Amino acid sequence: MFRQFYLWTCLASGIILGSLSEICLGQYDDDCKLARGGPPATIVAIDEESRNGTILVDNMLIKGTAGGPDPTIELSLKDNVDYWVLMDPVKQ
Repeated sequence: MFRQFYLWTCLASGIILGSLSEICLGQYDDDCKLARGGPPATIVAIDEESRNGTILVDNMLIKGTAGGPDPTIELSLKDNVDYWVLMDPVKQ
């Protein structure tokens, strides 16, 4: 009887500790959002009339591939590490 009580206590403790650790430490990749603080961002709108989707932003370097099995894009601001560029997929 003492053994059953001990097993149930350990099981309950494990469930509680597991739940707390998942809440405190766990992150889901789908729920991760880019949180930023600091200076204002540069908001860029892509001109839909542009034949190749070109956008102009001062000191921005855009690299990537649109075709193939793994399309990628890399945005970086040259000579400026203190500002962000936000691209809203809903408006693009």
